Amino acid sequence: MKKKKCIVCSKGKARRGCQLKEQEMICSHCCAEMRGEGCEGCTHYGQVEQYAAEKNKRTRYRNVDMKRDSGVDAAVDDALVTYKRGDVVQAEITIDSLLAKHPDIYSVHYGKGVIEAMKDNYLESITHFDNCLKIFPYHVDSWFNKALSHQRMFDLPNTILSIQKVAEYGHQGDHFVKHADNLLRDLEKITMENKGVTLNRYLEKMADFKTACNHMQNEDYEQAIAGYEQVISTVKDHVQSYGNLALCYAGLGQKDKALELLDKAIAIDPGYEPAKINKKAISRMEEGQKLSDLDLHMESLEYYKEKALR
Repeated sequence: MKKKKCIVCSKGKARRGCQLKEQEMICSHCCAEMRGEGCEGCTHYGQVEQYAAEKNKRTRYRNVDMKRDSGVDAAVDDALVTYKRGDVVQAEITIDSLLAKHPDIYSVHYGKGVIEAMKDNYLESITHFDNCLKIFPYHVDSWFNKALSHQRMFDLPNTILSIQKVAEYGHQGDHFVKHADNLLRDLEKITMENKGVTLNRYLEKMADFKTACNHMQNEDYEQAIAGYEQVISTVKDHVQSYGNLALCYAGLGQKDKALELLDKAIAIDPGYEPAKINKKAISRMEEGQKLSDLDLHMESLEYYKEKALR
């Protein structure tokens, strides 16, 4: 299929949805040229600031006050090689010993994070990458691996944030910068194919979803309903919004409407456990009975993230 041309210059290949142009597709060159007010929050914002970031890197790194030890760095590398060769126990003994002796050296926290990620302990890995970044905020390897761990946990906003940091702090052409660019393109493609919206638009709706969740937790059901309906008007198969809409209507005592929405959630994802659990409980309601009178499953806010950790 022939690639669409940029709506601005009509020459470059249209690769990015531009929030300044109501998500119309533009080329990367025009994206960089048009950057300005209104671009904050765009997934490409960090990338198009790459040039400015490159000019400041050397000064920035010099100003970071941190302890370095080439011997410790080499020991971390050896532990990671040992792990990859299959000697998991020895690798963990080594990295844990280094962590106990050198908690102030960033590379040790990075090594521990990589090992936890290889064990599929993504929440633990993120904790260690964060510890590394507290010491050395510009460690591109940690930002990239942190992005991968967030991705495995279905945490798209933090995945994008970490990818942007790779683009901001890495040098153009670096291994991790190239991989981050590829990952971002893959996420854009997957979001468009699976959700029918651009990545920017999807992230906007997830921010709306979080706001609606806050309203629901405060039992401000009318506001929460308006928020969830905003989400599904754009992301039509967002199962968690349907499930939480059901809880809101149950909170208002509207049993039939709540059950209808739970059925929609289950139709989208037949394995969505919160909807199944809540359907049994709401089925026992009398019309007019309120949500607080029942023992309902309220874990749907973080369901897919928690499912990834099981």
